Amino acid sequence: MELFVDVYENGTRERESAEKVTRYIGANIKELYANDNLFNPYLVWDGRFTTLELFTIGEELKGFHGYENVWTKLKSNTKKLEEEGKYIAIFRMISKRMMFSIFKLYMHSIPEDQAYKIFKNIYSSAEYNFDILDWEDIKELCQRQNQLDIQLLRERFGEEITIYRGETNKSDREGYSWTTNYDIAAWFAHRFNSNGRVLKGKVNVNDVLTYIDSKESEVLVPRGLVDQISEYNPT
Repeated sequence: MELFVDVYENGTRERESAEKVTRYIGANIKELYANDNLFNPYLVWDGRFTTLELFTIGEELKGFHGYENVWTKLKSNTKKLEEEGKYIAIFRMISKRMMFSIFKLYMHSIPEDQAYKIFKNIYSSAEYNFDILDWEDIKELCQRQNQLDIQLLRERFGEEITIYRGETNKSDREGYSWTTNYDIAAWFAHRFNSNGRVLKGKVNVNDVLTYIDSKESEVLVPRGLVDQISEYNPT
């Protein structure tokens, strides 16, 4: 667990309260994790695919209708989906904060075609924690599964593609995310009213890891494979 503190093992000050809560929702105290750096600091995780975010903890949780037995139902539903091999559906139920961690743990036990689709889905919806992923594994996965996406990208933009990337002072300078749409890059560069910048570059279609055909027209490519990178300010 890269992001969370094990409440049971670390004996946090909420331990007694946490034990009551986990009994109330049908979980085990050993399944509860905390991260005080986030607005919703508590999360239940069964060590595989089932997650449940708690907006509060302690006796006050009992004032929120619906928590009782929800954990048991979630585990049951997730187990059924896993038995049916419906991993894409499972990842729609996983806490957004946990998707990368769980995907990293189990991507090799998921059928590869589903793992590739899951990766694209969770990557395009995420806003942080990209460094959790094992990028060597991701590169190998994409190279084996990306043929249809790369062909679509080639048909739309040709062999050499102009791509853009919006960066702020908090951006990962080695980030993989680019876009074929300048306006999208400009939005990312300035979305926090920051003094961001838009980079422009060229990439060969064969060097692209994957193309996410969404409103963001996202292209994933290692920074070292992008040529002619320069700051771009259209007049």
